[in-house]
Amino acid sequence: MSHSLTDTDKLKIKIQWITLLVSLALLIFKFVAYFVTNSNSILSDAMESIINVTASGFALYSIYYASRPSDFNHPYGHGKIEFVTSGIEGGLILITGVFLIYKGVYNIIFPQEIQELGFGLVVVGIGAVVNLFLGIMLKSAGKKHRSPVLESEGKHILSDSYSSFGLLLGIGLILI
Repeated sequence: MSHSLTDTDKLKIKIQWITLLVSLALLIFKFVAYFVTNSNSILSDAMESIINVTASGFALYSIYYASRPSDFNHPYGHGKIEFVTSGIEGGLILITGVFLIYKGVYNIIFPQEIQELGFGLVVVGIGAVVNLFLGIMLKSAGKKHRSPVLESEGKHILSDSYSSFGLLLGIGLILI
């Protein structure tokens, strides 16, 4: 059974589609940078992008699902799914952290030469700026439309942006 979406729901879904597409583009961009540079730091940034794409997909579904009207099994609506989605995103971050620890230990044992850091610096810089603006937009839209999932996604993408700016500093120091 289909239902009609409110204008606010349509806007939230549109915002989330934009987030998903931007996150997917950054994922591809960052993995290209990792394969060119062979830098674990850039791999870490790229792995974070996998979380962003996955979380954006979950968020898109949860926003759509939360917009459904109340029914017999959900007399107060479907809005709680947005909180479940935020929890899933936290689990994805934990899994990625474990992988990155493994990769770091592996590269201590089997070191690999880092290359083309200038290219990596540009890619990480562009990703950091894009995520900064995307995170601000999502956080603002989440507050305006009272959407916990948009707001939490905005905070997550902002934190990703901040860590990318830290990575920029590290790559810059290596280049110097």
